[in-house]
Amino acid sequence: MLVLYGLACAQVMYYYYHYRTTSCISDVWYDRVAVLWVIETATVVLDSQVAHTVVISKHATRSLLSSPIPELSFIEFVLGATAVLVVQFFYLHGTWTLSNKRWYTKMTIAFMVLIALLSLGMPSLSVKDLESLS
Repeated sequence: MLVLYGLACAQVMYYYYHYRTTSCISDVWYDRVAVLWVIETATVVLDSQVAHTVVISKHATRSLLSSPIPELSFIEFVLGATAVLVVQFFYLHGTWTLSNKRWYTKMTIAFMVLIALLSLGMPSLSVKDLESLS
C-alpha cells in the first residue's frame, strides 16, 4: 500500500518537474493532478487508520476482519469515487479535445458526463448494502 503511494508521489513530482509551463490550460491540469494527489493521500491515511485499528488496537481479532468499519468505509468509498470521477473527466477532456469540438460529439460527451456523475453515487449504495449485511 505504501509502496504504491510512494510511486504515485514520485509520479506527481516527476509531472510537476518536467511539465512546467505558463499557459492557462496547464494550470487546469496542474490543479487536477493536485486534486488526485490529495485524494490519494487521504485514502492512504484512511487505509493506515483501518490497518492500525485492526492490527494494533483490536489485537487482530478475527471477527473484526470479516466486518467493515462503517465510519471509515463510507469516506473511503466517496474518496475513491471522487478519484474515479476526476480521472474520467481527464479522459472526457482528452476526447473532447481530440474530436476538435465537433457538433456530433457533444451528445456523446454529454452522455459520458452523465454516466460519470451517476458513478459518483454508486459507493453510497454499496456502503449501505455492506452495513445492512453486518
